[in-house]
Amino acid sequence: MMNFRTIKTAITGIFGAAESGRYQTIGFQRQSKNAAEVLGSNRFVQVFFSSGDFPESGGSRSGTKNHEVTYRIELTASASSKIDLSVFASGTEAQKSAAIAAHLEASQEADNSIDELIDIVYQVIMNNRNLDLGLPVGTVTNRWISSIQKDTPPNQGEYVIMTASMNLTLRTTEEVTGDTGTTPDIVEMDTTIKYQEDQDDKSGVLVTNV
Repeated sequence: MMNFRTIKTAITGIFGAAESGRYQTIGFQRQSKNAAEVLGSNRFVQVFFSSGDFPESGGSRSGTKNHEVTYRIELTASASSKIDLSVFASGTEAQKSAAIAAHLEASQEADNSIDELIDIVYQVIMNNRNLDLGLPVGTVTNRWISSIQKDTPPNQGEYVIMTASMNLTLRTTEEVTGDTGTTPDIVEMDTTIKYQEDQDDKSGVLVTNV
């Protein structure tokens, strides 16, 4: 298995081990899972392999290849808006104002929550104890959070959902072991060509009865 896949699993494991009830890591294999805790979570972290470059300089055409890897760490936080949409159809101005204020408060809560999650995730992955991401020394170098982007997707029903992403860049090497593939089942085929005598070729032939 190539290193970029092993590293993705290692990063996911680091986030999973550091949760402490502050968020849930998607893809982290837990020994046991508290259903109430999972269902009550409103913050999530997920790691994706985003891209990889193989620079020719410093690499070998026939041996180990340098791999410049980018992972996208996606963050999600939500807050309940508790907004009563019915007031906009028949409610008083005071009721409409209260509903809008409640929605804005939920937006602020979700925004603060995603900011806190960004803070937590950055501190976890850039902690010096995670310099090698739990892998053998030399497997990973140049680990760096290169950018953070925060987005505001549309509201989802009664929830305000905020998302953000981080780009984690690093360098590793990849061994080219070759692909052994699979051996297909050998199917024997009968290639014998059978000729059938054409009756038309007998036309003009005199048959004498003895």
